[in-house]
Amino acid sequence: MEWISNPSHLISLVTLTVLEIVLGIDNIIFISILGAKLPAAQQGKARTLGLLLALSFLILVGVVLIADGFGEHIQKGYIYFAMAFSFGVEMLNIKRRRKGMTKPDSHDLRSPRGMKMRALVCG
Repeated sequence: MEWISNPSHLISLVTLTVLEIVLGIDNIIFISILGAKLPAAQQGKARTLGLLLALSFLILVGVVLIADGFGEHIQKGYIYFAMAFSFGVEMLNIKRRRKGMTKPDSHDLRSPRGMKMRALVCG
């Protein structure tokens, strides 16, 4: 516990805490802006999912930083894989959305395609 009495370590901890708070607020604002573009029925689910993903990424980064501070080495490949996986999933979602937008019935939730999409999104 001698690390907490060291002023430079305490300043680093406070700086990281402030940065995490600022980035968390930024995530909330960004998710709210994107969620507002969805239909009202999906906004709550989108905010919950977005906040959960943002929080899990911040926890991942925080755990790696804390472990690194204690001298434990976590292979960066795990972090890069998580980031690449998230990027890949988002690219697939964008591709699926673009493909669905080209169909004339993609906006009608009563159409067969719309019902399938609604079941997929809403569960």
